[in-house]
Amino acid sequence: MKRMTTWLMALVLTSLLAACGGTYTTTRQIDSMGTTAPTSVASSTLGAGTTGATSAATDASTAAAMTMTSGATLEASATAMDTMTAGSTAASATALETMTSGATMASTTMSTTGTMSAMTSTAMSGTTGVTGTAMTTLTPVADLKGRAVVVGSDTTYPPFESIDKTSNKIVGFDPDLMAMIGQLINIKPEFKTANFDTIFTALAAKQYDAVMSAVTITDDRKKQVDFSDPYVTIGQRVVALKSNSAIKSYTDLKSNNYKVGVQRGTTGEKAALEKAGVSDANVKRYDDIAAAFADLKNNAIDAIVADGPTVGNYGEQATYKDVVAVVGDAFTTEDYGIAIPKGDTELQGAINKALAALKQAGKIDELKNTYKIK
Repeated sequence: MKRMTTWLMALVLTSLLAACGGTYTTTRQIDSMGTTAPTSVASSTLGAGTTGATSAATDASTAAAMTMTSGATLEASATAMDTMTAGSTAASATALETMTSGATMASTTMSTTGTMSAMTSTAMSGTTGVTGTAMTTLTPVADLKGRAVVVGSDTTYPPFESIDKTSNKIVGFDPDLMAMIGQLINIKPEFKTANFDTIFTALAAKQYDAVMSAVTITDDRKKQVDFSDPYVTIGQRVVALKSNSAIKSYTDLKSNNYKVGVQRGTTGEKAALEKAGVSDANVKRYDDIAAAFADLKNNAIDAIVADGPTVGNYGEQATYKDVVAVVGDAFTTEDYGIAIPKGDTELQGAINKALAALKQAGKIDELKNTYKIK
């Protein structure tokens, strides 16, 4: 009886549409898994303009309304829908079919010159949404009971961390990533500005619960603190004045007694001395990289060695883009990690689980694209 009702409603719908000069077409498509994925489209064109209404089904029940310009309304009720659940096909007079046990959502589109009505639904038993795009939600990987985590960070190092001039808040790649980690392991991170040169000593003394500050994992630092798994790989690069065409790469820095700026205590300082071969006398050390860029612009130094994404970020800022240029390729390969006091295996383990989940979900790559980190 229900099957007869279904086809009767379809016949009525088709007749009304035909009377208005429209057409009704039902097609079936076979997806790559061999599952029948029906698509139904009914269209009616009456004079000027066409509006579309898209309908879908939730929990295998629906109501659809199509209003014609004559004022007549055709309603297809939930009773006109014949539903088969647990992986079967649900067919209705509105030509909408739903696979409920993990598979296919098909949508029916009706176009009329009347009022537009739209309904949306989500396939609750499967992973397929209205448009067929898989919707994924990350599942928490640990529960640290809302633990407060104070994070030390040198906030002069964009795009990883800096102070937003409008909100006066610490922003950047690292705070964004830590916020996602916090959601996955139930912690409440709070970033605080720190001096990079003393940041690891302060962490070892447990003035912070973690350090996230574009920190390269090194054997020397591991003597003081523990690290998470790596989350970004970068390299040291050189930025020089555009007016000095003689500096084309790091290999040019050891000649002509160039004065090279570095941030104290960083791997950039080590790379300038050991890899680029700059003499200690020609290395000028700064407490923060912003001061080095100010000196470069004012011709107080000839070049800077620092992390590639950061020199690139400064080089694009309005203050510097007409004055400085990043030259040559990266000449080191370094992994960033989150530093943690020795012995805090609970926090370290939870962070590593979160990083693994975020990497697998593509969230870290999304952040890298957002902040132009290559």
